[in-house]
Formats: sequence, structure tokens, C-alpha cells
Amino acid sequence: MGSEVLRFFSAYNIQMISPVILTYAFVLFFVLTPGVLVSLPPRGSKLVVAATHALVFVILFQLTYKMVKRVAMRLENFQGNNMAPPPTNMNTANMPRKN
Repeated sequence: MGSEVLRFFSAYNIQMISPVILTYAFVLFFVLTPGVLVSLPPRGSKLVVAATHALVFVILFQLTYKMVKRVAMRLENFQGNNMAPPPTNMNTANMPRKN
């Protein structure tokens, strides 16, 4: 089953989301749920309160996404800094030897 999932993702060029970013989005969504920390506007209808919290979530997520992505890349040891990989076929015949 694992290979079928990998074939599905590679066939449709779907990238898996980082667990760090997913956790961040979940925590931000939970914290901004109406009634957890605050309800904005205080005396608004359910629809207005939900729409306001959704808008605040989208704005905060967009403003902080790049920062969270950089942190996620560092935590997950991604090689996203355009560094060339080390050479694989090194000829060691001409290298100086340590005594």
C-alpha cells in the first residue's frame, strides 16, 4: 500500500505538507476558534464572529507562513539552500596523504 501512495503523489506531482507547518496551522486554527481566547466582535452574530475569526486566521497565516516554513526547513534538515551535493566520484590518487 505504501508504494501505491507514493505512486499517486509522484504521478500527480503532489507535495506532502511539512508536519511542522501542519501543526502550526492546526494550533493557530484552534487558538483563533471563537470562544477559545476571545470572540470578535464581542456581540456579533455567529456568522459574523466566524467570518471575522476566519479572516484573522488567513491574515496571520499568510503573514507568518514564510517564517514558519524557514523554521520547518531547519528542523527537518532540508537542503533547500542551493548547496551543491558533495562529489561522489573523487579520484583520491592525486590527493596528499597524511603521515
